[in-house]
Amino acid sequence: MLKMDTMLTANNPRQLPNKNGYIQNGNNDVFLEVHGPSSHMRVHKIWRWVLAAIFVLGKVFLGFAIFYYLESKQAEAQIHELKMELMQIKKR
Repeated sequence: MLKMDTMLTANNPRQLPNKNGYIQNGNNDVFLEVHGPSSHMRVHKIWRWVLAAIFVLGKVFLGFAIFYYLESKQAEAQIHELKMELMQIKKR
């Protein structure tokens, strides 16, 4: 968790630290302290599992979509075949 030891100015209520971890406060640089263990790696590990789960679920849904697409094509072919057979029976 990040903790700032300075008050935010009215002109810039949301000051962000620069790449070195300092906040620009007029002419003075104020260091941004970090208390406790860093959660940076934990966030990345969580996102890795979330993205892996999304990837796996995407593949599962893709498999179902292909299965139902092929099943509907087969059903359409059977319907067309039965219609042709019915037309032949009516002609007799």
